[in-house]
Amino acid sequence: MASAPTFEQLLGEARTSAFHLEMRDGYMAEPTLDAWKAGSREDLLADDRSSSCG
Repeated sequence: MASAPTFEQLLGEARTSAFHLEMRDGYMAEPTLDAWKAGSREDLLADDRSSSCG
């Protein structure tokens, strides 16, 4: 049984183009996400919870 082709072999045999499509409008800062990544564990959803109808 033959082994699977390598990526280089597959790419070398490609007959069509490939491209990368970004689906975001922009790469802006996300302060809440940045704070979370930095270790902040502040309850950032408190305002949302207090305004719910439950």
